[in-house]
Amino acid sequence: MPDLASFQSGFVDAMVDPAVTGALAAQPGFAVYRNTPLKAGVDALIANYPTIDTILGNEAFGAVGLIYARQFRPVSPILCDYGAGFADFLAASPLADDLPYLANVARIDRLWTEAFFAADAPALSPALDTELIASLADRIVLHPASRHLWLDTPAATIWLAHQQAPFKAIEPVWQGEGVHVTRPKGAVAVEMVSAADIVLLDALAGGATILAAAEVMLAAFTDADLAETFARLLHCSALMLSDASKEHQ
Repeated sequence: MPDLASFQSGFVDAMVDPAVTGALAAQPGFAVYRNTPLKAGVDALIANYPTIDTILGNEAFGAVGLIYARQFRPVSPILCDYGAGFADFLAASPLADDLPYLANVARIDRLWTEAFFAADAPALSPALDTELIASLADRIVLHPASRHLWLDTPAATIWLAHQQAPFKAIEPVWQGEGVHVTRPKGAVAVEMVSAADIVLLDALAGGATILAAAEVMLAAFTDADLAETFARLLHCSALMLSDASKEHQ
């Protein structure tokens, strides 16, 4: 007779993998156990990747989600975390041949979820002027809800178009795009940004001061508008003081 740990491990394996057979899997009603976690996984994917669900349609998404759920078990009971690798899974799937932008759209959905559940912290005021920014430069960091990516497809244009109801057909220019996701005033906001903005955001994310990040951006893009970039980051609540979260507690 197997010990409890072996039984539990075998039960989970049989529950999530239909290829597993044996006395346990042959028990009447065991299909109910198999279907429950798989359905929970697919439902979590639909909730976490709503734009992919819109593009593929619920039936096709369900089929793709089921394949993913069978290969990748949840590692946390918090299902909003489930599917972190779903974009890479889509990029390696046959869907990428016909929908080469799909994986990047999924990455934006993921950024949206991360921004939504990120920690709260007071953001810098949009009224902050350049002189004050310079005086606080060593303390200014990205807000916990700030996310960004440079994508090699027009996925940001496609993602934004699918947030409109009713959806209107578009013909995006096939080129790379930057996307920045934040949560100003409690609501997640997604906007397209330039390659120069992404360079600055990358530098900030890497630990550079905001002035050092600005130098990196201007070195790479000499015609970038620094004042406009700062104003946009402040307006969308993307910046905070490094000790602001402690002050907020």
